[in-house]
Amino acid sequence: MARSHFYIGLAAALFAIVVYGILNVIVQSPRIEVEDSLLASNAVLEKLVGLDSLTDIANRRAFNERLEHEFAVSTRTHQPVSLLMVDVEWFKSLNDTIGYIAGDEYLVQIAAALDSKLSRTTDFLARYGGEEFVVILPATDAGGAMIAAERARKGVAELSLKHSTVPAGFVTVSIGVSTHDGSTSCSTIDLTDSADRALYKAKRNGRNRSEFRRMDSHDSGIA
Repeated sequence: MARSHFYIGLAAALFAIVVYGILNVIVQSPRIEVEDSLLASNAVLEKLVGLDSLTDIANRRAFNERLEHEFAVSTRTHQPVSLLMVDVEWFKSLNDTIGYIAGDEYLVQIAAALDSKLSRTTDFLARYGGEEFVVILPATDAGGAMIAAERARKGVAELSLKHSTVPAGFVTVSIGVSTHDGSTSCSTIDLTDSADRALYKAKRNGRNRSEFRRMDSHDSGIA
């Protein structure tokens, strides 16, 4: 009889747990659906306004649209347009050391530093993806672009963001620079690729530096 009472009690307890679980799911589901809906809405809004949600600067979609516009202006007016490709160096090891939340905060500070070093309202900064940023410099030749690149590089170094696993001891960037003079037959993809190759050239030559690459050059050994 005691055993019978025990099993009846156990069954009642299990039933109560199951019912509680079902009720909890029913109660939680609307909240989860609301949260999912908000996340989806934020993603759509981010695309519409062209802002990167972390750094609050332009995102890659906005960059692509702006580059197409400035490239068309350059081709029509034969005025140069330059592109800077900026990479935060050793960022994976940085995240492994200080954690992703602190790493994100570093990106926010770096974006602000880069933005503060742009001297004209027409200059355009965007987050290209991950730890990479891009800067479009309308009506800017190679010489002017290199000056702007060095100003940006030094601006990041001046933050003195601690990075204990690299020789410098603080966060640095490498910058690749390329210029479209409006006279050659090429595309925005060619300009982006050229700046990207210049970035790898900067890395090959010691990092924490800016390098320029002509769009019509053929650098062997540079990816």
